[in-house]
Amino acid sequence: MTVEDFVNSAWEWIRSPGFAGSAAVVAAVIAFTTARKDRRQKERAERKAQWWSRAEWALNQVTDRDDFTAQIGLNVLDALGNSEWAGEHEGDVIAAATAPFLSENQSVVADNPSQMGDNGVKTRSEAHDDE
Repeated sequence: MTVEDFVNSAWEWIRSPGFAGSAAVVAAVIAFTTARKDRRQKERAERKAQWWSRAEWALNQVTDRDDFTAQIGLNVLDALGNSEWAGEHEGDVIAAATAPFLSENQSVVADNPSQMGDNGVKTRSEAHDDE
C-alpha cells in the first residue's frame, strides 16, 4: 500500500457516514463532559452562597443582646465551621468574628457555682448586674 492509497482510503472514510457518526459521538461526549463540569461548578457556587447566607444570619444572631439568641448563633457558626463547605478561609472568618464574643463569655465565668447559669457561664445581664 502506497502513501497515496492510504490517503485516498482515509479521505473516503472521512467522507463516509461512519466517520460522521463517530464525530457526532465524540462531539456529544465532549458536550456532556463540559455540561457536567459546569453543573458541578454551579452547584458548588450555590452551596457556598447558601453557606455564606447562613453564616451571615448566625453572625447577626451572635450580636443580639439576648443571650439565648446569641448562643444559637454561636452554635450555628460552630456547625457551619465544621461543615464540608467551610473552607480554610471561612473558618478563619468565623474565628475572627466570634473571638470577641467567646472571650467576653469566658471572662464572665462565675467563681461561685451558685452564681452560674445552666451552662456554667453568667448571662450578659447577670454579668452586667455584677458591675
